[in-house]
Amino acid sequence: MFPVFKCIVCTETKRLRFPPAAGSRGRPKLTTKKTATELPRRRNRRCVSFDNKDSKERCHVILQRLVVGVRAEDVSANNPVDSRYLKLQPNELPAAVLHENVNVQLLQPFLTPHAWQQLQQAIAERQQSDDWFCASCHNDLGTQHSVECTSCLDWFHYGCVGLKRKRKGDWFCCVCV
Repeated sequence: MFPVFKCIVCTETKRLRFPPAAGSRGRPKLTTKKTATELPRRRNRRCVSFDNKDSKERCHVILQRLVVGVRAEDVSANNPVDSRYLKLQPNELPAAVLHENVNVQLLQPFLTPHAWQQLQQAIAERQQSDDWFCASCHNDLGTQHSVECTSCLDWFHYGCVGLKRKRKGDWFCCVCV
C-alpha cells in the first residue's frame, strides 16, 4: 500500500510513509454563529402578547409605563414606589391600566398605600373621560386610525408607527420588539 522507492545512493528499498489525510482547508465551521467581535449572537426574543405573560411580567409592563425617575426593575414588594415617582395625571396614565385584561390589583404590593389610593383615583378620573392618546406623539387619537400593541397595550396612530392599513393578527411596537 505504501509506495516503494529505491535509494540511488545505498541501493536499499525504502518505504515512504505519508501523513494522514488532512481535513478541508480554510476557516473551520462554527457550531454557533458569532459576531465580528467573537461574541455569541443574542437570541431573538420573540414578543409575547400581554395575555400570554405571567403576572410578574404583566406587572413589569405596566410599571414601566407608570413609573418615572425610578427603574421598574428596582420596584418590588420590599421596595415599593412612592406617589412622587408615578404618572398620576389622568391623561398621562398608560392605556394598559384601562384595558379589560389588566388586573390593576396586581400593582398594589409594589406601591405605598398613599400611592395606591392616588392611582385608584387617577384611574377613576381617566375612565370617565373618553380621551385616548398616542403613546408616540401624545396627541389625542380622536377619529384617526390607530393600532394597539399586543404586548404593552399602548395605542399608536398609524402614521406614528409607519402603518398604512389595519394589520391582521398581533402587532408589536418598536419598544416591545
